[in-house]
Formats: sequence, structure tokens, C-alpha cells
Amino acid sequence: MDGTRVVAVVEPHWTGHPETQLKLFTEALLQGAGTCVLVLCQHPEVIRKWVDSAMPEYADRCRTALFSYGFDRGAYPNARLANWARLGALLTDEERAWGRRVDVVTITWLDSFLCDEPVLASELMPRPWVGLYLFPTYLRPTGLRARLFPPRERERDRAFLKMPCCRGVAVLDEGVARGMGAVARGIPVVAMPDVPDCSLPSANPPLVERVLRQAAGRPIVALLGVLGRRKGVLCFLRAALAMQGTQCCFLLAGRLGEEERRTYRRAERELDALLQEAGHHEHILLHLEAIETEAAFNALMTACTVLYLAYEDHPHSSGLLGKAAQFGKLVVVGNYGCMRERVRRFRLGLTIRAGSTRQAVAAIAALCRPRARARRLRRARFAAYLAEHNKTRLREALVRLIWNRNA
Repeated sequence: MDGTRVVAVVEPHWTGHPETQLKLFTEALLQGAGTCVLVLCQHPEVIRKWVDSAMPEYADRCRTALFSYGFDRGAYPNARLANWARLGALLTDEERAWGRRVDVVTITWLDSFLCDEPVLASELMPRPWVGLYLFPTYLRPTGLRARLFPPRERERDRAFLKMPCCRGVAVLDEGVARGMGAVARGIPVVAMPDVPDCSLPSANPPLVERVLRQAAGRPIVALLGVLGRRKGVLCFLRAALAMQGTQCCFLLAGRLGEEERRTYRRAERELDALLQEAGHHEHILLHLEAIETEAAFNALMTACTVLYLAYEDHPHSSGLLGKAAQFGKLVVVGNYGCMRERVRRFRLGLTIRAGSTRQAVAAIAALCRPRARARRLRRARFAAYLAEHNKTRLREALVRLIWNRNA
């Protein structure tokens, strides 16, 4: 062994942003932090192929293995403890096979591992670890009841994060970093930049060509990505139907499978009715399938005029805000939480009350008027936003989180 420090990066999920985030973390650790990296995820062959192609000079310092995050509790009190046990056993096996000992475990979706049995979890995986906490929603309470009666997760997290194995926690939402510091007393809390993958294909994919052809020069307002209810799909479709006859074209593109449909519950009938009606209108384009690659997704974003990011019941960060800034696109976001704060601070677009069709229509109309849009684009602070959310900042934040020092 050469004495190089080893970081295990654990990503329990895959669909949507996790693959991109996993690649960004792996790249930052290999190139910038000078470590060896053991990647544990659902599709290790994808990461292995990507490292061999994008960073062949680091291929011998990266190892990948299958980690299947599951929902079967097996012999344990709950599924999350079973996953701690599975992770601990896998790390031991991979260390033996690789001939390197892991110094720190980095969990990129800590939410999926937090549970009510911190002592047992530490016994099942007795190694130093840090984690990225994506959705500590109790630190951004909405509604009177949420403010008066903080959920029990606060106490659960306080007990979990004070365990000796926990060396630090990161959040993507800088607005909750101070509150998380009060929960995670005595350990570093790092505000992690939300860095998007903004790679582009060599040529426009067929979907982009079809969208541009059908828009015929009109402004394109788009809602893209995994189309669960929290993305504001219902309000977007209502606004699109209400704006028939205007000079706006609407694009709804992304995966809408069984998993996403379950998030609508009783509103699924309304979703189907809106989609059926939208399918009869020339100014609305529907592509209800996963966009094949990140580069194709980005090409679609470059073709759009305005990005609709007015999420519902999601007060935290979104990587799409960074993509919008990178490609110089104005956005519509909900009037609460992290995204509202960023949009107002950097003048990236307009805010609305999430779920309000009337406000959505007004905001979209305002951003699609050529003179008004040009004026807002001149005032937008895209470069300032990207100066805080980029790969250099990510590498610095990872070093602070993992090694508790400055890069």
C-alpha cells in the first residue's frame, strides 16, 4: 500500500440527480483531494466505465462495487439498520479484496440511513463516517403547526449525529446550516455547493429538434426531470392550458412512471385529465419518458426560454437552479425556502405561491415578454451564483467535511 488515504463514497439511490452527484463527488476526491475512492452504488459498472473514459489516469485509484440499498429489515428491527449492517459487511469484503483500508465513509444521501437506533447502527458499521443531509425539512417548517410542534426527527438526528463514528454533516441548503449546527452539536456542519453537470452533446438530440420545430420561435417554458407531484406538475399544466392563445409554448418532459404516479395519490385522476387535455393543444409538448442522458437533458434546457421550478413541499435546493444559471435561463420558483432566497439574492427570476395557477400564469407571462425578459437577463447575477456553486467550491467543501480542514 502507498499510504494514500481512502474514502468510500456510498450512494444508496440512483434515479435522477444521485448519479450526477456521485460522479461529481468521485471526480472531486480523485482529482482535487488526492485520495483513493471506493464507490458503492447500485450501478458500479456505470461509474467504472465513466472513470476509465473520463479520468483514465486515476483508474487505478478507484474501485467500484455493488451496494443494493434495500427495504427488507431481515433480522434487524428495521430496514435502515439492515442497510447499515449490509454496508459494514460490504466495506470489510471490499477492503480485503482491494488491499486498502477505508479511512472515512461518505454517505451522499444520509436521509436514507438515519434511524432511531444510533448505538446499534454504530455497532453494525463501526467506522468514521460523514454524510450529506439532503432534506432536513424540519429546519424549514411551513405552517403554524410545524412551527409550534417540531417533528421528532430533530431529536432523532441529535442523538444520531452525536455518535462517535459521525465526523461531520453537510447540507446543500445553506439556509439551514446554522440550524443544523444546533442539532449536530460538536461536529462540523458544511454548506455544500449544489453543482450541476452541464455537459452538452455534440449535436442536438431528436427531441430537442422536435421541440424547436413545434415552438416555431415562440418562448418555451419547460418543466423537466422526474415528474413526481412535488415538482409542481399539476399547476404547470393548469397554467399551460390557461395560456392557450398566447405566444408561449410549454414543454413537460421527463419520467412519469408508476413510482412517480404514486406520489399524486388522490390527485392522479386530475393529472390524467390534465394530460389528456394538454395532448390536444398545439402549444403544449409532452414527453413523458426519462430523458436518456444528462447531456441530452442539458441540450433540452438550452432550447428553453424559462424553467418552471415552482416545487411544492420542497423548501430546499435543486440542482436545476444551477443548470439554469449556467445556461442563462430565468426561472419561476416557489415563494418559500432555499430557492426563493437564491432567486431573490441573485435575481434569477420570479417567485410565486406554489400551486397558484393565477400567479404561475402571471409570472410566466412576465418572463416571456421580450423586453421584460431582456431587462431581467441583464440584471441577473448568473456569474455570482456560479462562483458559489462550482467544482472548486465542491472540492473545498468535501475536504472540510471529510478531513475537517481547509483545501
